[in-house]
Amino acid sequence: AHRKEMDARIDRWAAGLTESALDAKLEFTSALTKRTHTPTLWKIVAHFFNHQTHHRGQLTALLCQAGVDYGGTDLLLMPHVLDG
Repeated sequence: AHRKEMDARIDRWAAGLTESALDAKLEFTSALTKRTHTPTLWKIVAHFFNHQTHHRGQLTALLCQAGVDYGGTDLLLMPHVLDG
C-alpha cells in the first residue's frame, strides 16, 4: 500500500515537471565529496529513477534468496503499467 501511494505521488510530481524546470540548474554541496555541483534538474531526475531501479533489483534478489515469490517484474507482465 505504501509503495502504491508513493508511486502515485511520484507520478503526480513527474507529470508536473516542465521543460524549463528540467533545464534549471541546482546547486548543492556533496556531503560525501565536500564538492559543490550544479547539475540540471533533468540529470537529477534521471538519477532518481535509475537509483530506484537499482534498489528494487536489490529487493527482488533478497526476496528470491528468502524463497519469497514476489511475482513478475517485467513490464510485459504488468498490463496495468503498459495500458495505464
